[in-house]
Amino acid sequence: MPGFDTSLRTAQRAAFNRLGDHYQIDLERRHFLEGPAVKAITHYIATHRVDVIVMGNHRHDALQAFLGGTTAHVLEHPLCNVLAIKAVR
Repeated sequence: MPGFDTSLRTAQRAAFNRLGDHYQIDLERRHFLEGPAVKAITHYIATHRVDVIVMGNHRHDALQAFLGGTTAHVLEHPLCNVLAIKAVR
């Protein structure tokens, strides 16, 4: 479907910005990364002066629990301080 990726990316970026606006996060503190999550996050941390990263943490299904989630991967090999926030259910 032509343009689907672009439309999806635009919608994701808009949702990201609405969330940042809602919590009054300064634009220079927002970082919309693209690509495989673990690779994009660790690359950003390694190439910028990051003191702390805040990540959400939630339950996974059995396969995800076996393979590990993005937060788990970042916590296993931290390149900076990591604050993992448990999702409320």
